[in-house]
Amino acid sequence: MGLSSIFVAAVKYGYMESNPASAADLPPKGVKERKKLPTGDQLSLLINALKEPISTLVYLMAVSSIRPEELAF
Repeated sequence: MGLSSIFVAAVKYGYMESNPASAADLPPKGVKERKKLPTGDQLSLLINALKEPISTLVYLMAVSSIRPEELAF
């Protein structure tokens, strides 16, 4: 639930007279650059250069959608 939604509910139930978030100007969305991913050959070189258990962790991150903070060390 965003801040604006909270204010909408507060107005709806009479806790506020108006939604102060409705007048807020949001910053323009910038263009995000795509992260350049390593090629299969580059990934193989990296994994082969690493020692266990790090090489296995990097392999798991590469072949799954797991994020680094989700790995149990």
